[in-house]
Amino acid sequence: MEHVFWNIGHKLILPNIIKGEGCYLYDDKNQKYVDMESGVWCTIPIFSLTIYKIIVKFTFFIETLEIEMEIKLGTLHDGINEINLEASAGELGLEKDEEMAQSFPEKISAGIEVQKLSDRYYVKTKLFTTAYFLCDRCLENFNQNLKCSFRLYYLKSVEEKADESNYRFLPGNAHEIDLTEDVKENLLLAVPMKKLCKESCKGLCTNCGANLNKKKCSCKQEKIDPRWEKLSRIL
Repeated sequence: MEHVFWNIGHKLILPNIIKGEGCYLYDDKNQKYVDMESGVWCTIPIFSLTIYKIIVKFTFFIETLEIEMEIKLGTLHDGINEINLEASAGELGLEKDEEMAQSFPEKISAGIEVQKLSDRYYVKTKLFTTAYFLCDRCLENFNQNLKCSFRLYYLKSVEEKADESNYRFLPGNAHEIDLTEDVKENLLLAVPMKKLCKESCKGLCTNCGANLNKKKCSCKQEKIDPRWEKLSRIL
């Protein structure tokens, strides 16, 4: 690949590129990059100084792409590894559920700690995002920070404890750990069963429908049978 980079007159930035696929490049650790120069040489018959300047400018900003919620095993060293990943609701497959897609318009961030010991990987993941819901009492839109965490063990060999639910098996030739499904599952479990804009939400008037958080209505409140009072507080 060296001659490709040299064509525009700057030094070789990625010396360990071993293959290309479409507009992507891969290094010897199977890390993926965007090839900002892809197709330039075969689509421009006469070299342009303007094109040259644009290519030089943006080639220096090539960044590694993190594919959804995948951990590249080739980038890990023995001991503690810290990784930060992000994915959209669409990348997690949440766009199939319209309500969930609307609840998570922002990126889901994952702070991941991987402890590697030979072919064993102990993965601790902390998820964070801002979720948008409809209050079950007053029907107003609101947002809240949503946090959750989970731990998983990944093995390339069968062990006695491997029947536990937080263990995962990896094929011997595995190059990555895909956390997509586990992130999706834990994120959905973190969604509150009862969505309230605040614990003290007064809800709507059962007669006129006024939002009692914003104003008092003139409706006459009927007395509640004491036997049903606790039940009314739940609603």
